[in-house]
Amino acid sequence: EDSENFEELYERLQIVMDSLPPKCKEIFILGCIEGLSYKDVSEQLGVSVNTVKTQIKLAYRKLKLELGGQNFVWEWTAGGVLFILMQK
Repeated sequence: EDSENFEELYERLQIVMDSLPPKCKEIFILGCIEGLSYKDVSEQLGVSVNTVKTQIKLAYRKLKLELGGQNFVWEWTAGGVLFILMQK
């Protein structure tokens, strides 16, 4: 049952990630999944640090809303994104 629940949540996560605007998704992946600093993301993409902060905040808000208020932790793995759900 836990495995099925995880698979369902992971599928929902992928759908939400794919629905983010391309630049927002790119910023979120670089900053939150790959662990770059806001400054490094801004320099790499040629946007301001405030843009990076805003886009990450919007992505988290959408992910949390779509995943029913679940809290989660990201980890980048060779096979993709691993996320661990935390208690509300």
